[in-house]
Amino acid sequence: MKKRVFVGAFLLSVSAVAAGLFAQPGPVPGMEVKRKAMEQVAFLAGEWSGSGWMQIGPQRQSFQSSEVVVPKLDGLVLVIEGMHTAEMEPGQPPRVVHETLAFLSYDPNKNQYAMQTHLVDGRSGDYAGRVEDGAFIWEIVSPTGKMRYTIKLNEKGEWHEIGEMTRDEGKTWMQFFEMTLTKKAG
Repeated sequence: MKKRVFVGAFLLSVSAVAAGLFAQPGPVPGMEVKRKAMEQVAFLAGEWSGSGWMQIGPQRQSFQSSEVVVPKLDGLVLVIEGMHTAEMEPGQPPRVVHETLAFLSYDPNKNQYAMQTHLVDGRSGDYAGRVEDGAFIWEIVSPTGKMRYTIKLNEKGEWHEIGEMTRDEGKTWMQFFEMTLTKKAG
């Protein structure tokens, strides 16, 4: 008898959990705010390619770049894959100088975008972002200063991104990165 009661109670519990898993979810708080925020960065979606430069120390390095940005979860998350290659020695094939995978979403509780990045060398980070005047801006704070990246569409509809650094809490900014990408038709 005890075994039947236990089995019956177990099956009733499993049924309740299963019913909860397959039930229609109610409205999620902040969902409309999240959707509207992600619409502001939807311009990033697509396959992009082009070129740019990066300066580390006195030397400026040119590179070729591609960015593939795919909306996921009904546009609530953008998955961004970036690949940058450069010719290091004349006549040699280009080599990867930067490869990244990022996830961009919006956190209505913090009233900011959340950018989670992963690099091929194993480093990763979580950064805050915002939209200002149609541009997406995200920042990296480190012990040596702050870097900010600004992405916007230029007058030709190209992805134009610059990277700047400050070591005096934003009084002066020095540009160290720039790239311009064209969207693949289709």
